[in-house]
Parts: sequence; structure tokens; C-alpha cells
Amino acid sequence: MISTTKKTKGCAKPLDVKIGTMLRLARLEKGYSQEAFAKKIDLTFQQVQKYEKGINRVSASTLKVISQVLDKPVDYFYGEAIDSSEIPLPKLKVLSRVVTAWEKLPNEQVRAQMLKTIEAIGEAA
Repeated sequence: MISTTKKTKGCAKPLDVKIGTMLRLARLEKGYSQEAFAKKIDLTFQQVQKYEKGINRVSASTLKVISQVLDKPVDYFYGEAIDSSEIPLPKLKVLSRVVTAWEKLPNEQVRAQMLKTIEAIGEAA
């Protein structure tokens, strides 16, 4: 019998990217680095990185552990806690890039200044 299921290896599905983005936001909210968070959930930081980018899918049991460590309900990672509508993949990719750049900022003072700048630009638009 021929399988009619398409294999999409190498292609992130929008929901996987969404879950990864929400994971990254929740992790940053708690102040964990990828490495520190990975230790808390008994994974490598590389695996956390792949989850956050939507490259690897998060299993149900792993998502349950993640939700407990980050004090978030499981549905938060599906975006239900923020918005039940689907976020387009291009928007999620941009958000992921912004979060990555944000993590690279040297300290909280710089982050606070960047946030003020972004808010000012948004209000002026």
C-alpha cells in the first residue's frame, strides 16, 4: 500500500514555530538562558534551541514538563493565552529573530533603552 502522507522533513510547520516562539518568550520571562533551562528539563541546550526555532517538535510529555518549569498552562504554548488566531509563519520568524537579537543585548539597561526606542517609533508611526 502506498502512503499518501507527505514527509516535510526540513520544513518547520507553523504550529511548531509558534510553540517554539512561545517557549522562548516564556523562558526569557523567567530569566533562564537556554543552557540553564535545558538543565532544568534534563535536555541539551541544542535541543532547546531546536524546539525554539521549530526545527524539532516538542512531545506532549516534554511540553508538560516545560509548562511546569515555566509556570505556564500547556495551552499557552499554542498561543491560546495570547491570541487564539493563527499567527502567520513569516511574522513568527521575524519575532524569533527579534528575540534572538534581544538575548544578545549586553544588559538590562540596554534592553530598557531599546524598549523605549521601539515604543517611541511605534507611537510615531
